[in-house]
Amino acid sequence: MVKFTVVDQAPKELTRGQYVIAKPTFLDEIQANLQKAGRNGLTGINHLRYIVDTIGMKYNPNETNGWSVKPNAFEGRPFKTNEELSAIVVEMLEKDHPIIFKKYVEYQLNHLPPGTDTVFFENFGVPVALTPFFEKGLQQTTLADLKKKKNNTDEE
Repeated sequence: MVKFTVVDQAPKELTRGQYVIAKPTFLDEIQANLQKAGRNGLTGINHLRYIVDTIGMKYNPNETNGWSVKPNAFEGRPFKTNEELSAIVVEMLEKDHPIIFKKYVEYQLNHLPPGTDTVFFENFGVPVALTPFFEKGLQQTTLADLKKKKNNTDEE
């Protein structure tokens, strides 16, 4: 049975059977829409909609599209790197379309590598993101329990 634990930061080194669901950055989707960015280093409504549309195609094709958010509240924000734009996109999605984070986690769980027995979930503050773990029947555990298990197997 696959177990999961919620952590603020995932361990630096993983052992066999461990997997990390990291905080979403959507950098791949941002990179895919790089050519649509304005040349002035500011966010634009259409560029943000294209990014959200690309995110929706991957994680929630039936419900998420460029019109699922209100990018006008995020128009004109300066950014220099994709990471800075990522923070803006994540903030926009948290405000206008938090269900995408649940879909992000569902996608990650559906694509776990074979043999995974422990999932570390980096908590990013969106409560609905925990729902897929319970819907899929994963058992929640703590870091202390994982350390006990590791110590018991090391002794044997």
